[in-house]
Amino acid sequence: MSGLEKELRKISRTLNDLAKRLDRFATKAAGRTKAVARAAKKPARKAQSRKSGPELIMALIKAKKSGVDTATLRAKTGFGGQRVRSIVWELSKKGQIKRVDRGLYKIAK
Repeated sequence: MSGLEKELRKISRTLNDLAKRLDRFATKAAGRTKAVARAAKKPARKAQSRKSGPELIMALIKAKKSGVDTATLRAKTGFGGQRVRSIVWELSKKGQIKRVDRGLYKIAK
């Protein structure tokens, strides 16, 4: 048993030494990544102007001359059904779009 105990203690010391080396390496690597991250920062970009809901839906309707249904508008914009319906209602009240068929809209001329 004493031979087995000696081997186990030797393995334990080796593992402890490896753990210490790994910790030192990790702290050095962490310091490098912070420095590299600071040096590699890209200049700030200007914020892109995003279209509002009605502008986005108008652009989609203008792209199709035959008209666009509300299911397509929901799929392409990612808006929910209620939001698409209220935007379409708003645009139709303003006279910018007209209803061709049930759920189908196109640009008013």
